[in-house]
Amino acid sequence: MSPDAQPWRPSPVAPHAAGARTGFHRESRSVFHVKHRTHRRLRLRRGATLALLPFLLLLALLSGCTHGLEAPAGWAAPVSDGQQVYVQLQPGVLSAVRIAEGTVQQRWRYPADGDKIKLTAIYGRPIVSGGTVFVAAHSGHVVALDAATGRPLESWRGGPVDLQAHIVATPAFDGSRLYVATDRGDLFAVDAGSGASTRLMAGDGRVWSGVAHRDGVLYLGNLDRRTIRAVDAQTGALRWEQTLSGAALADLQLDGSALIVGSLDRAVQALDTAADGKERWRFGGDGWFAATPLVAEGAVFAATLRGSVYAVDPVSGEQRWQFHRDDLTVRARPALASGVLVVIGRKGDVFGLDPATGTPRWHQTLTDVRIEADPLLHNGALLLVTTKGELVRVAPDSGTVSRLGAAG
Repeated sequence: MSPDAQPWRPSPVAPHAAGARTGFHRESRSVFHVKHRTHRRLRLRRGATLALLPFLLLLALLSGCTHGLEAPAGWAAPVSDGQQVYVQLQPGVLSAVRIAEGTVQQRWRYPADGDKIKLTAIYGRPIVSGGTVFVAAHSGHVVALDAATGRPLESWRGGPVDLQAHIVATPAFDGSRLYVATDRGDLFAVDAGSGASTRLMAGDGRVWSGVAHRDGVLYLGNLDRRTIRAVDAQTGALRWEQTLSGAALADLQLDGSALIVGSLDRAVQALDTAADGKERWRFGGDGWFAATPLVAEGAVFAATLRGSVYAVDPVSGEQRWQFHRDDLTVRARPALASGVLVVIGRKGDVFGLDPATGTPRWHQTLTDVRIEADPLLHNGALLLVTTKGELVRVAPDSGTVSRLGAAG
């Protein structure tokens, strides 16, 4: 179904079918549902706050329910190869830019004028390797681009591979193959050199969190079944499956043999990858963990949509500190740079925190912006991209903000 093929509207919720629960219902007390192409329903308790409504509309957009609304915009994080930054400045278009002396110069964009393809939006972070940029788009297309020119590789027959399903999750890459999970839950291996694709696993639920990979094993979060799966990267065979209390939307993070998972049941969990996903610890917060947790400096830093940032001990799961602001909602992953933990709110509030104590060092407010994408550490500063395609530079030590504008 196309993104605008089915209406979205709040309505009462009928009882759930077994196996369709996602854990979304735990975030608030207001009861409604979002229709999508498989007609599953996502429940919430009463008392949903206005701060959550934009995010819920985003869920509707991703589900293909956008009657009267814009098409999905994407929250892909910018990436860099040291020479250029690859960033989505408008929905469904990847741009290669260079930033110098406070200006943004666009080198190329894909699709370019004349390309007969529409990527719709890019949610998964692009992958840069050996002069090639790999992009998995919401439209279902996976494409390999020459980093210098922005043109599709001829070895891929000059065009993208169409996996025939929406893609939200960032693929994993092992140097020779891309592992792409779709909104239907299918898992594909795509050869980086030729673009040949093989389906490793048939889908049975949406995968939105990024695919994690280590030592020949892939880790996937199933949004509808509320599970984490470990899958053999060569054969697609299931190694183990662990049920969560809530659905995983944020990207999965590996920390040694621990898999760190933020969920929509106000929880961050550490699963033991060497013990069939057995839970090591579970930390409960005050809201949905939609932002990817950051594992750094001997701590897990995790932010919620209800205004809290937590530092959690990675071994015990015990809280070290909590920072809270009532009007703060965080979708972007926290970043640690120059000894400062930088937290970016969706509505433009940016905080620099002491990573040891959570004490604020500085606070800046960007006006008339919305930020969904993870930041990029670039030339000693954090590079942010807004949903309007504006690039913003933040100095992590001082909090100095430079609004670079869009590409020229």
